[in-house]
Amino acid sequence: MIMKPFRILCILSVCRFWLSLPSAGADPGPVVTSVVKQTTQAGKTTVTKETELEEGVRKRDAEIRRDVDGVVISRYGKVLRGNEVIFAYSWDKAYGQGGRSYYHSGKELLCEADEDGDGVSDLLIFFDSKHVPIEVFTRGKDGSVLPVSSQRLESIRRAYEAFDNVIGPAIDAFSGKATGSGSNNSRQTPDHGRGATDGKPTP
Repeated sequence: MIMKPFRILCILSVCRFWLSLPSAGADPGPVVTSVVKQTTQAGKTTVTKETELEEGVRKRDAEIRRDVDGVVISRYGKVLRGNEVIFAYSWDKAYGQGGRSYYHSGKELLCEADEDGDGVSDLLIFFDSKHVPIEVFTRGKDGSVLPVSSQRLESIRRAYEAFDNVIGPAIDAFSGKATGSGSNNSRQTPDHGRGATDGKPTP
């Protein structure tokens, strides 16, 4: 199954919006896993939990359920070391797909995408310092890894360029974040002065 660029952009937008939410200020210290926030809007309830994995490392998870039947329609979250996002994930029932992103110094290094919705990451995207995909690999059911075709690599690069230059800044503006233009400043986490994705993102 080949993920269409439109789907890539949709999932990226979901991830980017989650990461654009402001992080806490000072490290609050030890945290016991608990429901820290529950909100209901437009027939949907969002439950957010926070867990301290070790001193200074926290994991935040959110789950959105439909009130009418209790079905989970979306999950997303992030891990922070201190106040810096180092990992983010998202899953959306409507697309049956999800992804995980890994960060360092506010920039996305690797994105793993689950294209067929079986819970296994089958697309690996590596980025340069400007958030341009430099290589993309597919992972088979047997664990084998192969590079995508040059044509598909270029298609994925164009999709990310469109996101970083158009959709990402629009989400930042909606979230009240000040942004620069172009991919040089894109996909940085909120702890580095820019509303960051899922991450989206995640294609």
